Amino acid sequence: MEKLTDGSLDHSKFAQTYGIEPRMDLLETLPEEFGALESYRKTDDASAAGVASEVRAQVRDHLLGLGYVVADARTNVVYTIYIVNLVDDSAPDPSLGKWVYVGETSKTPEERFDEHKNGIRDNKAAREHGRDLNYDLMKDIPQVRFKQDSKWLEAQTGEELRSRGYVVEGAH
Repeated sequence: MEKLTDGSLDHSKFAQTYGIEPRMDLLETLPEEFGALESYRKTDDASAAGVASEVRAQVRDHLLGLGYVVADARTNVVYTIYIVNLVDDSAPDPSLGKWVYVGETSKTPEERFDEHKNGIRDNKAAREHGRDLNYDLMKDIPQVRFKQDSKWLEAQTGEELRSRGYVVEGAH
């Protein structure tokens, strides 16, 4: 724990940059049914590891419900908002409307666009009508480190584009 708090943990760039302040006071907010915390220790026992994983998920969900931002267990993840230009070739004049798909990903926008086009975790509009990525609309959107921030940015980007006259798919 000391290495985390002073930023000297070698494999955590986040901890090296920011240090981590343990929030043991948050344990007091946990409901009583989280009593499994007493057995929350590293172990080789597969069933105990499964219980620990469930408890971690419950604690995460509890803290999210209280409005806290909870870091992804993976280190150094960067989330990006991407925008796909959508074109309906069957429309009388496809250039009349501005139609886009807005999504968020921990992959590169190019990788995620390729997944859409190949039917992997795809959105139907992006798969069937996706032409290319709109780098011009994406250029001023910051990358973020927390999933919650990414989801918020995705929704805000959709709202902003709608206010500018775009028809927006995605942007949940």
